[in-house]
Amino acid sequence: MISAEYNIDIVQGASWRRSFIVTDGATIPAAIDISLCSIRSQIRKRADSTVILDMNTPNEITITDPVNGKFEIFISAATTSLFPKGLHKWDLFIEWPNGDVDRWWYGEVNLDPNITEPSTN
Repeated sequence: MISAEYNIDIVQGASWRRSFIVTDGATIPAAIDISLCSIRSQIRKRADSTVILDMNTPNEITITDPVNGKFEIFISAATTSLFPKGLHKWDLFIEWPNGDVDRWWYGEVNLDPNITEPSTN
């Protein structure tokens, strides 16, 4: 499997939720059944740096419609508020029932710093 680039923009202190569909990459894509798969992903400043966020099923990554290849990643506002500002890297791996592991997506994560802080009133 050739992984695809997918860049992410996250606002510091805001929730981030995205839905994804795993497809076969054909000209007319067909969904791939991920019923017995596990999915994991990490965000880091660069490949050899400390993990900023470690995500996996069933925690931050939820398989929502396995037969149709659908899953969702959710990062809470409390978690994004702790992210260091700047440009980071991420990738996502799928482990298949037969033990194969493929990197499905990769890219940059741009953390946009927030201006509004929680009210102290």
